[in-house]
Amino acid sequence: MSLNVDYLDLAANGFAEVGDMAKDISEVIKKGDEQADTRKGVILTVHQMCDTLQMAVDLISMELSKSIIEFSNLRNGDPEALPGFFERTTFNFSNAALRKLLHDGKVCGELHALKDRFTQPFSDTTTGGVSFWQNVITLFRRSNAMSDAIEGLYLGEIDFINDAVQFLNDLTSEAESATSISCSDTNALIEAGDLCTNMMREKRGHLQNQIKNLRLVANECIGKLH
Repeated sequence: MSLNVDYLDLAANGFAEVGDMAKDISEVIKKGDEQADTRKGVILTVHQMCDTLQMAVDLISMELSKSIIEFSNLRNGDPEALPGFFERTTFNFSNAALRKLLHDGKVCGELHALKDRFTQPFSDTTTGGVSFWQNVITLFRRSNAMSDAIEGLYLGEIDFINDAVQFLNDLTSEAESATSISCSDTNALIEAGDLCTNMMREKRGHLQNQIKNLRLVANECIGKLH
């Protein structure tokens, strides 16, 4: 079980390290106009990464909230409907389901767009004909955490989804175990559902705290770059 989505922590550490390097841009990038473009590129990237990861967290949090409400509605209803809740929970937070959730929510497309920026850095150029994205990459590579965060984008959403699945693994394992409870054992089904929904609330809280921290670190980073 992972207490956090590791990629979110990695991105936060990367933003913090880049912010600390803001004062060194003049040493890394020699030309004054390229320094300004590099700052703009870094700020744009931090904003877009943060906003895209916010979308991903919001979608997963909403899915957790929907499941919590679903069980609340089922809890005092027909006991025969309870086993289906655990089956849906097991599936809804699987790798395949999260991939579809983020794809339909446009997160995957945004992550791929960020990836393309750094795998095809010469698509956007300054007036001098030199890609300012190449300068952004040069700065990012001075940060181990940011280098790893960018590296994680090369496969689009895969790293984030794998980390999210690991983060939710204890929940899906608990739900999968509950599918073996007899339909006639209503008390056991309700007890298992209460446990799962409590785990969902905890997971949702962790996600919201992580994205809040990511935003705070991103804002500090951008403040140092201005």
